[in-house]
Amino acid sequence: MTEDQVEALILGEIKRRRITWLDMIGSRSISYEANHERVCRINRFKAESWSDRLIELIGDGDYDPYAEHHAIRLTIQDLMRFWWNRCICQEDMMDEILEDIFVYFKDKLNPDPYKEPDVHYDLDFAQVIVEQCRAANPFDYQDKMKAKKRGGVY
Repeated sequence: MTEDQVEALILGEIKRRRITWLDMIGSRSISYEANHERVCRINRFKAESWSDRLIELIGDGDYDPYAEHHAIRLTIQDLMRFWWNRCICQEDMMDEILEDIFVYFKDKLNPDPYKEPDVHYDLDFAQVIVEQCRAANPFDYQDKMKAKKRGGVY
């Protein structure tokens, strides 16, 4: 379906059910003044949330507020195309989309916070022996080498 056909389908359903602006924004009961008289009536929508009200408009058959899934007369691609071309500022939305994609790849590079760090038990025994010898001798090996270079005795 084209965007014009989607719009015609939804507007046709709104007109067929005689839905008003107050039905679109109102809660279960609507009260307003007409010709200086207070009018109270039940909202023509069964659903409370705006997204459920749209499902009620484009749904296939009667709307059941307790159903987990609803059959609709449009494909999700048609709805997304209508939303993309008629309902949003595409430039602003592109920034959000690009940011979401960037964050996705940034998170791929981030190390897993729940993964335990790898503990390395690599031990250089030659270095251990050198360190033990340094601790046992009062003179440092480097000091001995410096003294030799100066021609002194250590």
